[in-house]
Amino acid sequence: MQDVRHRGPGTRRFMISVTEIPALEIAPGYDGFAALASPGEEVGLLILSEMFGVTAAMKDAARDFARAGISTLVPNIFRRSSETGVFSYEGKDRERAQIRADNLKPDAVCEDIELAIKAFRTRVPELRQVAALGHCIGGGFAATALTKTSLAAAISYYGFGISNLGGALAQLGKPAQLHYGLADPHIPLSEIEAVRTCASGNSRIEIFEYPEAGHSFCNPHRPMFDKAQAQLARDRALSLLRNLNR
Repeated sequence: MQDVRHRGPGTRRFMISVTEIPALEIAPGYDGFAALASPGEEVGLLILSEMFGVTAAMKDAARDFARAGISTLVPNIFRRSSETGVFSYEGKDRERAQIRADNLKPDAVCEDIELAIKAFRTRVPELRQVAALGHCIGGGFAATALTKTSLAAAISYYGFGISNLGGALAQLGKPAQLHYGLADPHIPLSEIEAVRTCASGNSRIEIFEYPEAGHSFCNPHRPMFDKAQAQLARDRALSLLRNLNR
């Protein structure tokens, strides 16, 4: 399936075709949703999902970045779990999603992220670098994987547990953006302050705070969605991605 849009304000405008691959194979038994831009930037993006899986919201985010010229893959980071599919946001599904997320092993997720990078670059040979953007638990995994894989950059939307990286943040030699809503009931201000302390002195790490934003403020499928703040976070993420190869 293809989606065609104009790209770029100003004097030069050209067409971008977006090709969707519902299940791009990364490895046997491991796939992800892909939205590929043509022509596209030389940097690609992995979107690491929230605990509910490769939801419609994650696919919409991939399409959005692809329309901006960034080919995007949403790997199923739950591929090793007993339940690998999508869960709904409320009720018993939410409980099941939380249990599944709690059982993820960070080292295994990082291994799967590396597999996704390699498969993505094989499918899109013009990619010189691949970054990751994670939502919620995916944000924590994006930051962790930046220290353990060939990712070129990481963007975290309200990611959990990033302060646990400790001194690795101060020593990180790759760019990262960490986005936090200050009205987030799931991430205490003490965690954000701890992250600031860990990252102190590292100019490669940018920390952005959104005073009125709650958890999942970048997800239009959730009641906490904040359109203005989500747009600002997206624009900041795009700026980082487009500057990677410059």
